[in-house]
Amino acid sequence: MEKAIFALKFEQIRAAYKKMKDEGSAAEVIRLTIENAIHRKAFEIAQCTDIEQESLLRQLLAVTFQAAKEDFCAKGTTVAVIQDVFDVSPVKHCEKLFVIVEDNLPQWKMGIFYEPCKNMILRMCNDLLKRLSRTVDTSFCGRILVLLAHALPLCEKSGLNLVSHFNLGNVTKYDLADSCFALDANLTEDSDVMEVGEISEREIPVDYTLYAKFWQLQSFFASPATCFEKSKWRTFQQNTTEVLNIFSSHKLEFSATLEEGSKRERSKQENSNDEIAAIPSTSRADGDEDIYFAKYLTSQKLLQLQLNDSQFRRYFLVQCLILYQYLVSDIKFKDKSFTLNDEQLRFIIESTERCFRLLRETYPKGPHFADAMKVILHREKEWSEWKNKGCLDYTQLADKEKPSVFKKRPRNRYDPSKLDLGNPELTKLWNINPDMLSACEDSRRNFIPISVNNESFQWRASRLLMSQSTSYFQTPSKRSEVTTNLAPFLEEVIKHTAANFPELKDRIPGFTDNKRNVKGNLNSNNSSASSVLHNGREHIEPSAALTDSHIEQLAPLLANNWSTLADVMNINKERNDAKEEPMKVAQRILTAWRQKEGKAATVKRISSVLLMAELFSEQVGQVFRGNTPKRISA
Repeated sequence: MEKAIFALKFEQIRAAYKKMKDEGSAAEVIRLTIENAIHRKAFEIAQCTDIEQESLLRQLLAVTFQAAKEDFCAKGTTVAVIQDVFDVSPVKHCEKLFVIVEDNLPQWKMGIFYEPCKNMILRMCNDLLKRLSRTVDTSFCGRILVLLAHALPLCEKSGLNLVSHFNLGNVTKYDLADSCFALDANLTEDSDVMEVGEISEREIPVDYTLYAKFWQLQSFFASPATCFEKSKWRTFQQNTTEVLNIFSSHKLEFSATLEEGSKRERSKQENSNDEIAAIPSTSRADGDEDIYFAKYLTSQKLLQLQLNDSQFRRYFLVQCLILYQYLVSDIKFKDKSFTLNDEQLRFIIESTERCFRLLRETYPKGPHFADAMKVILHREKEWSEWKNKGCLDYTQLADKEKPSVFKKRPRNRYDPSKLDLGNPELTKLWNINPDMLSACEDSRRNFIPISVNNESFQWRASRLLMSQSTSYFQTPSKRSEVTTNLAPFLEEVIKHTAANFPELKDRIPGFTDNKRNVKGNLNSNNSSASSVLHNGREHIEPSAALTDSHIEQLAPLLANNWSTLADVMNINKERNDAKEEPMKVAQRILTAWRQKEGKAATVKRISSVLLMAELFSEQVGQVFRGNTPKRISA
């Protein structure tokens, strides 16, 4: 078995496994034999040269995956092989071999390997992180953390910090004595030799008090819970206020040298593609030696330069914003005694607005950076609320049923025989007449709207006729008559007024000075009781009484609106009205109204009532005209 594994041939391993099983060896013994041989082969690969190490380890891992799928060894052996090599290899070799873990991560995420290997991958990565330096091996640390983010689900408890612990070991060391500020005199003497672009004119007054207050704030950022202590809160409030005042009073300006430097940097990047062929190739390791995690120094001599650095200011303001959001957030594991009074809340709100304002004023791209920070803090707040609710799995909230696939709408095929103008109305107008010229010359197209029907013209004509014409004010035949339709009334007044002007009198067709028997004004009921002829139309004499014949013909027309009819005529409704036929109910209401009104129950009166109730129609008018016993002619 050991020879087959050292040869890295799975077919030989399968044959050896079958041979040992035929000889009567127990399955557990065979599994242990295979696992021990795999571990010995891993330690042998760890002692090989760098060139052979990666390829041999890939072959061993592939054989181990096949053996685990055939149940020749445990599923966790696939991770143990890599961990054995990492344990006996230096950090630089581990960084080169870590690409094997990244390439085989999809196999570990399969159903048969995920549960047995999940914790082992986490343990292997944590062991690597303990060996690495955060400042020197920053890139490798980031690769490991990205791998864990891809390997573990979002709700994995090991990476959530559920109880909201702080990294209290992150202590910022700074000078506790005023030792270096004695050198200020030497610095001022050398200020004449400063280069172009350095800060010489707008120096920020920095003393040891400001230096101590500024770096003392890092202890509050590392442990925000100390802000809830009264004595510590006063210190935090005073220090942050003083630093923000310094930022506000000494604002940074966008220098021309920085702009020129950025332009030169962009031009170098544009020309890099053309010059890359002429540059001699260098190893990746040589370039990576210059990359490290930047951590600001806390020397007293550097604070003045740091305060004039836009990036340094941004980092400090972002720290303040994160702390302010934590202080006002509702966190499940926060101590209940950690509360803020109204004055503290007011200070936090004002300071938050002040920090955002300073971020917007800080070049480069201050407004863009401030807006991005608002989005990041909002997402951080949602993340905190998700942790307060117990870190529910997002996959459980997903829709279990797949959404139905919508069918595509069939395309409309082009028919050259049909003319389509893109709009159905335009197409209809085009197809009315095949000959467009004759259609345009049709006499039916000679239509011009009458101006007297225009409301704007009616208002302007009424104003003019009231002041210029004596025919406008005429006493109606009866006091109860009121002109409601203004168009025919204005037309009649205009004709009478034009008769007084000789130049306009001949233009009035068929006009006689004698007054006509029936004027073209509409009354409040828009109808009359007895029919008269006016320009060939019938009108109704307003004095006709309401008869039984009228009631019988009006009942079916008003049956559907009997409730409205009863309300308008002030007739009480009976309980059985809803059960009876609507026509009989309407007939009863009309009869009761006629009895109540007595002699006043005329056609004109009921027409006015129906018109007010919006129940008057052309059919109702025909009933009155067809049943009028007395007719007169114009």
